[in-house]
Amino acid sequence: MGDSRDLPNMLDVVMNSIQMLQHELGNFKAISADVRINPDLSEYTWIEFYRATELIERGAEAAERALPEIRRVLSQRSPAFSRMQNGG
Repeated sequence: MGDSRDLPNMLDVVMNSIQMLQHELGNFKAISADVRINPDLSEYTWIEFYRATELIERGAEAAERALPEIRRVLSQRSPAFSRMQNGG
């Protein structure tokens, strides 16, 4: 049997399980969304609140990249939005 120091502690296991569950729940809830904005947050953990500015910047960048798709969906759904985009 291996050294117990190689095993994750129970709190790590529970927190990782909760994080995975939240991720999957978010994916499930987003199924009906017309546009999904998915910033790359792979280098962050759920507890890094002190990095809020960086996280917000990542979200803003992802939102900027999604704007063409958002405009496309809005123009399909709203004739008024389409006219505004075309200067009318």
